[in-house]
Amino acid sequence: MSEARMCKGTTLGLLLTLTLVLGLAACSQSGKNGTGSAGAGAAGTSATAGASAGSAASSDGGTATAKGAAADGGDAALADTDAAAAGGCGLGLAPPAHGFQVCAVGTTIAAGEEAEYCEVVVLPGSPSDEYYVNRLQTKMTPYSHHLIILAADPGSSNEASMPAGKRVACTGGEQVFGQGLLNVTGSQRPTSDALYPDGVGKIYHGGQRLSFDYHYFNASTAPVMARAALNMYTVDKASIKHLAHQFGMYNLTFFVPVGQQKSFDKTCTFTRDIMVYEITRHTHKWGTDFNVWWAGGADDGKEVWTSHDFESEVNYVLPGAPVLMKAGTGFKFRCNFDNTSDHLLHFGTTTKDEMCILFGQWWDVTEMGHGDDQGCR
Repeated sequence: MSEARMCKGTTLGLLLTLTLVLGLAACSQSGKNGTGSAGAGAAGTSATAGASAGSAASSDGGTATAKGAAADGGDAALADTDAAAAGGCGLGLAPPAHGFQVCAVGTTIAAGEEAEYCEVVVLPGSPSDEYYVNRLQTKMTPYSHHLIILAADPGSSNEASMPAGKRVACTGGEQVFGQGLLNVTGSQRPTSDALYPDGVGKIYHGGQRLSFDYHYFNASTAPVMARAALNMYTVDKASIKHLAHQFGMYNLTFFVPVGQQKSFDKTCTFTRDIMVYEITRHTHKWGTDFNVWWAGGADDGKEVWTSHDFESEVNYVLPGAPVLMKAGTGFKFRCNFDNTSDHLLHFGTTTKDEMCILFGQWWDVTEMGHGDDQGCR
C-alpha cells in the first residue's frame, strides 16, 4: 500500500519554518501524557530506536541501519545502557525486537553555534518490502532543539533530490527536498516514544527516503556531535486497520514586545469527519499556558485541556479517545507568552523566536482510509 495514503504534511521546517510526533512534534516521552490540568492518559508521537544483531552501513550511503532482535519490552521506556544499545547506532537507544533502527551520520556543532541540518536516511530492504509500524522512538545527542522526520512517497519526484547521506543546512525538509513529503514523527525532546493505539499505525517501504531535520544550539564550551536515531517497531499487516496521520494548526501572526505578556487565539475546523486521538502543543520557552477548547458542535466553547509548561506538558489524549470530529468542528487554542527576552517575539525557526501550534494525531473513519491536510494556517 502506498505511503501516499499518509497525511502529506507541513514540517517543523514548515512546522518550525515545527513534525510531533506524530506526529510533531511535539512528542510524548516515555509514552505518557504531559500533566496538564485537563487530564492524563497514554500515547505519544515520535520516533527512534535500534536493533541488535549488528549495525551495518547501508549499501547506498552513509545511513547506519540495524535490524533487531533485542528484547522488545512492552513498556514505553527508552533503555539507556550500553548493553541495551549493543548493535544499534551507538546513541544508547535499544533496538526493537521486531523492526529496525536507522540513524543519521550527523555532524559537529561548534561551541556557541546554532545550526539546523536536513540529512537523507534510507530504510533497509527493497521497495517490495512493506513495514507496518505501530511504534516509533527517537533519540538525539545533547543540545538538541528539535527533530523532525519526513518521508518521500516511493516513486515521487522528491526521491530524485534525496540521495542517501545527503546533508544540507535547512529550515525544514520540504525547503530542500520539495513539497509533499510525508510526516513520520517529530520531537522537541532528546528522546521520544510513540505507541499507537491497537489497530493504528503507519506503512513504510524498503529503500524509502527519510529526511532527518535536526536543529541544535550548542550552549557548551566545546564542540558536540549532532546526531539522531529512529526506531520503527513492526507488526503483522493484519494488525493495522487505520493509518495514523497528523494535523497542524498554526498561528503565524503574533508579536510580543519586550517586557509584555500577550495572548493569541486561533480557531481551526476540519473539512470532513475524522477520528482524533491526541493533541500536542508547541511553543518555545516564552510560551506559558496553552489553552484548548472545542470549536463547533454540541460542546462548542467547552475547555478541552490547559497545559502549563512548554516542555513537560505537551501531549494530551482526548477523553474517550478516539473522538469522532464531524466536518465543521475543530479546536480553538490560545498561546500565552511572557516576553522576558531583549527582543520582539514573533513566529520563527530559531531559538530566539517563538511558535504557536496545535498538533494532533488522527485517522480516517473508514478502515485504511486516506489522509489529507486537516490543518490550517
